[in-house]
Amino acid sequence: MERARVTFHELVKRASAEELSRRSDGTRWTNRQLLFHMVFGYLIVRTLMPLVHLLGRLGWSRRLAATLNSLRGPFHVINYLGSACGGQILSPTAMTRLMDRTVQVLQRRLAGETDHSLNLAMHFPPTWDPYFQPTMSVADVYHFGTQHFDHHQRQLTLQAPEQPGLGIQLLVTSDCPHREAAEHLLRTALAEVGLPTKLRVLTVTEADDVALQGFAGSPTFRANKADLFPPARQPAGLSCRIYRTGSTSSGLPDLHDLRQALKHAADQAL
Repeated sequence: MERARVTFHELVKRASAEELSRRSDGTRWTNRQLLFHMVFGYLIVRTLMPLVHLLGRLGWSRRLAATLNSLRGPFHVINYLGSACGGQILSPTAMTRLMDRTVQVLQRRLAGETDHSLNLAMHFPPTWDPYFQPTMSVADVYHFGTQHFDHHQRQLTLQAPEQPGLGIQLLVTSDCPHREAAEHLLRTALAEVGLPTKLRVLTVTEADDVALQGFAGSPTFRANKADLFPPARQPAGLSCRIYRTGSTSSGLPDLHDLRQALKHAADQAL
């Protein structure tokens, strides 16, 4: 979701008025209307989520899905007209704000899910959307928004934007006991945040490198050459780095803190 949000910012920022009014490829919408429809996919996920949780617990969804399947004709008309009108009413800037708010709500909800709640499932009307399956879990519905986004991004006839991303660096000393754990932690955080990245692991070995890199101890996590956890004191040099979470100290930052730092860095890069 975060990768889609950053990509949406880039698409809107680079699109000219002429490109926004141009017909998309394979739909009856203009690019501007299709951009709204890409946001609309995440709005659908936000709206569906309470229903999937409820019916997943009750198990009363088969008849509802059959009824919705029979109404596919009216649905497709409403689906087309809704995005056609929404794309004309909302400015691209307003769409971007709506995308931000919707993704942030979904990210908060996803962070609060448990393994049990993510496995709750209900029947869906597969004739409504090519990415709707006959049965979908809560996890599947969260993923639907990004599947929908990626599908329609390929139909845009805008100039292809530069792939948004962060230059991620992991700086470590050759004898750092946390080297492997730090790289695993960073890759996990990057995957969960969903940002396109260029990851480099750099080994700092000489005192001159410390001064050049502004190295604050091993391991150090950086995005676009900026420390994700700026030290309160002077850089520590060729030594182990200590990260504090609440009242505890560790040689690695907390996964949640690392995810938040990456998201903040992505926002700053927009």
